[in-house]
Amino acid sequence: MKHLFRMLCAACCLLSLAACSGKSVPSPGASGPGSTPIRDLRVIPQDLPRFARMAGENTPLLSPTDQALLDARYNSIVFGPWELARPSIKKKDIASLFRSPRGYKMNGQKWTRAEWNAMLANANLASYPNSGRKAIATRHANLRELPTSDMRFSKPTPVVRDNPFDNFQYSSLPQGTPVYVAHISRDRKWFYVETPLAGGWVRSDELGWVSDAVAARYRSDSYVALMQDDVPLMHGGRPVGRAHIGAFFPLARTTAAGYVVLVPVRSSSGNAVLEEVPLTAAQAARKPQPLTAGALARVGQQMMGQPYAWGGMLEDRDCSATTRDMFTPFGLWLPRNSSAQARAGLKQDISGLSAADKKAAIRRGGVPFMTLIWLPGHIALYVGSYQGQPVIFHNMWGIRVVRDGDDDARHVVGRCAITTLEPGRELPNRYKNALLIDRIRAYTILGRD
Repeated sequence: MKHLFRMLCAACCLLSLAACSGKSVPSPGASGPGSTPIRDLRVIPQDLPRFARMAGENTPLLSPTDQALLDARYNSIVFGPWELARPSIKKKDIASLFRSPRGYKMNGQKWTRAEWNAMLANANLASYPNSGRKAIATRHANLRELPTSDMRFSKPTPVVRDNPFDNFQYSSLPQGTPVYVAHISRDRKWFYVETPLAGGWVRSDELGWVSDAVAARYRSDSYVALMQDDVPLMHGGRPVGRAHIGAFFPLARTTAAGYVVLVPVRSSSGNAVLEEVPLTAAQAARKPQPLTAGALARVGQQMMGQPYAWGGMLEDRDCSATTRDMFTPFGLWLPRNSSAQARAGLKQDISGLSAADKKAAIRRGGVPFMTLIWLPGHIALYVGSYQGQPVIFHNMWGIRVVRDGDDDARHVVGRCAITTLEPGRELPNRYKNALLIDRIRAYTILGRD
């Protein structure tokens, strides 16, 4: 498993986490986030439990034995960073990202060579690796391409919600994510870490050092996963964090109201200490939960309508974070980016088929709530049919349209929704051959080899 983790982490780093879109992101153009909703959102019930009932909501999608094996694999991958004795990511791969300034800052000004050089100098890569210790996210943290909290956009962006694509943002890390600290910046404000998702920079005040005793206590046989978003974590009447679906914590004990879990909190000395935090049965559940369409639908419905955000910025989700977090309570590991998720089960290539044949193949071979639909840069969950059309649950940014001579504008959807495979088909100015169905290449049945 240590070898597997090394391969996964290095691969994720090299892929630069192309999650749900290319790194060069078009402006909203044709329509902003407040535009008229596309037909699918007005016609299709945005109700996952309804589709789960049609799929047989209480029918197990995996056997208990298979699910237990997958959950054990999930936990092994998550704790993989703590098994590292040395970094798996090479200095030259980290240094290559500093080569030339790219994009715009929040104020609309271009990033300069001087600012890029200052970040490189602070990274102090000549001494890489200068650390090699276990740590853990002691708050909801951000994994960054370079050691900065400033943003990098492909175009001037006065309002982040109009273009939620900070290209420095690799991923968010739920509180409780184990990491391996390979390197510390010159000012000690940034750590270069390897995580279960990828390598990148994290602010040092978002992590706590983990002793062997804390690591042993944290690696439990019983875990509790979040079933709701925006759950306050309280210890002794004071807040110690805020958790979302996708996070899980070791179980300390059960109570009449639910659970008491162990939550890592950063001490004044920079070490992680474990605090007991109560969670209700509505907020959390034992991991892994029995995997059924109904249970998945209840988790996914919590995300319905939530705004799109690249790499988990603003504590929101993109397409792959949506699918990944949705399956966490059930112990089914999904990688961070869409192309890797498409390889996480039995993949069926349908790239050479017509649109009608692609739909027929998905309806014939896909398993509702266990089948991912993949096209380059995007991933969605097949949930069944509506009026004879296959429908998917996904978090999408927008549909490519033409406006004022610009053929790379977007009619923005910008939310988590249920749609057909052709959202925006009715738009008179949509770009030719730019519907999802035109670009779908494969579907993947999870839990199968």
